[in-house]
Amino acid sequence: SNDITEAQAYTSNIPQKIRDICRQTKGKVLTYNNELFLPYYCSNCGGISSAAKDVFIGNNTTYTSSVKTLETSQNSKNYSWQSTIEKSTILYAMQKLNKTLASVNSFEKGQTDSAGRCLTFLIGGTEVNANSFRVAVGSTLFKSCLLTNITINANSISFEGLGYGHGVGLSQWGANVMATSNISYNNILLYYYKNCQIVNI
Repeated sequence: SNDITEAQAYTSNIPQKIRDICRQTKGKVLTYNNELFLPYYCSNCGGISSAAKDVFIGNNTTYTSSVKTLETSQNSKNYSWQSTIEKSTILYAMQKLNKTLASVNSFEKGQTDSAGRCLTFLIGGTEVNANSFRVAVGSTLFKSCLLTNITINANSISFEGLGYGHGVGLSQWGANVMATSNISYNNILLYYYKNCQIVNI
């Protein structure tokens, strides 16, 4: 998928290195229960990933789970972030999610998963799915739901967090750290996607 709400957008100018890797792995596919599946991934998990069934509403897949990832602020980009968002922008995002609020007088973490990633937020006392809110307010502005600090100001709210993206499945920067430590691509994939198989077609 090249839908940024699911994965990431691509450029049409594909580097030769990527073309070579595709040729070298031609015919190899990742399967779960002998079937192809949607292998979620993100830019950076912030040190720990989450299961798809926790983050995405109605998703009952079991091929992803919470695993510790190797990226840090020293060996990866997008490990941590901070952003200040106007309350009016938050209100507009809530409207897109069919949640009407008069004002944003509070913003709290709601439910969290085993990784500490927020599954819900309580915004002005109204509960909302955290990942849906992240996308609605802007995924480049609100980079992850693994929050470390929330500060409410007069007209805005400041956030600090770890990682970039939904945090499910493979972490691109975590995989890069593993690869530069000479861990093979198949071991990297099977670390992030549990009970899966790499097969030839």
